[in-house]
Amino acid sequence: MHQINNLTDLINPIVNHLDELDNNREKVIQLTRKLNRESGKGISKLVRGESADESIEACRSLAQQLAQLMKLMAPVIGWNTPAQGIEEYAEFEILYAIVSGSPLPSPNDINVPPWLWLTGLADVVGELRRIILRHLLENRIDVARGFLSTMGQIYDEIAGLEFGKQIAGTLRKKIDTARYLMERTEGDMLMATLGWQISEQNTNSSSDNEHGEDD
Repeated sequence: MHQINNLTDLINPIVNHLDELDNNREKVIQLTRKLNRESGKGISKLVRGESADESIEACRSLAQQLAQLMKLMAPVIGWNTPAQGIEEYAEFEILYAIVSGSPLPSPNDINVPPWLWLTGLADVVGELRRIILRHLLENRIDVARGFLSTMGQIYDEIAGLEFGKQIAGTLRKKIDTARYLMERTEGDMLMATLGWQISEQNTNSSSDNEHGEDD
């Protein structure tokens, strides 16, 4: 019977390599959870009108670590594994740029796959709606109108996109949701504008009546 003398020498480095990949896979999962959580916190700060500078820096650090790990893990796992966290991070980066008045970052700028950048962009529409509603409640109609314009610009760009789920995941569903939110927000803007106009007219009318009585 033929004796394999070098079997252990062949297997050991393979096992070590697989152990390293398995450890990296766990790190990818942990980083994804942290990135998803921190991005969500940052988005909430932006919606509330608070500073998200610390959150964006923390997320950028996590995203960089994740991108480096994914280069090592490319032969074993795809970007679908950390997709949720990366998508949330892309949404945060895009919304952060919009709120701060900065140019939108490209997928390469923030180390995310193009399709996850695109689905993150579609999700920004919903966050812009929340920002618009906050400004409407505070009677900042012009500010709300500016964000509505941005919201419409995003929707117009993504409205005609059509790719299979294997290429762009849930993009089609997110575009449908964006259309619904766009229509609702336009209606809310109209009602709020009319409401404030009526309120101002009533205030002016009341003021005129008081002056008339004084005369």
